[in-house]
Amino acid sequence: MHEKGFRMHPGGFYQLTLEGGEPELHIWPLAQDTSVKHNNFIHDHNYHLRSMTLLGSLKQEGYRFHELPESDPKATHQVFEAQRIQMKDYRSIAPTGKFGYLENNLVARMQSGEVHDINDGWLHKSMPDPTRLTATLIKKMGQSYNPTRIFVEKGKSISGHDLILQPTEQTIAKSYLEHVLESLTEDIWDDAQRFIRHERKAKGKPVGSN
Repeated sequence: MHEKGFRMHPGGFYQLTLEGGEPELHIWPLAQDTSVKHNNFIHDHNYHLRSMTLLGSLKQEGYRFHELPESDPKATHQVFEAQRIQMKDYRSIAPTGKFGYLENNLVARMQSGEVHDINDGWLHKSMPDPTRLTATLIKKMGQSYNPTRIFVEKGKSISGHDLILQPTEQTIAKSYLEHVLESLTEDIWDDAQRFIRHERKAKGKPVGSN
């Protein structure tokens, strides 16, 4: 385990960086866990990533952005850009002056035992199964220092504080981890070891491909 232990990601999941710096373990708690704040903004990543679903399932909703003048009544969202420091926490966030609307153009479902590649620059939001724990392993690949885009409803604002990893109660997070480990089948456990060793590849084209 990482020396920082579990931290709370603004996307509503517990994040643990494993020894060696990768992969990351993400655990989405049950919907009734009211201690978890969830800022589920539509966003992209400035890196390609590979994801293995260990437990539960994850729905990825993909979007296409259509830019419009701010005065256009169809412009429902504004675009912010976040710059990172040390590729972990957000250093600053600023509006870009771009407005428009978002069109939902893809729904990808990631089931237990599956491995998926996700393109950098793909606009999406992640929605776990609310009735059970969902856990994924994440590897970041081809990371850059380009800004991350975040889409916020027009008229609302966002700050860097909304986007940083926060300290969290380790006892609760570790109890979730124990539940995940106890629930894994032998096949998925073996596949997870292969994933960590870079031996488990994704099937099909990356999510977010044209």
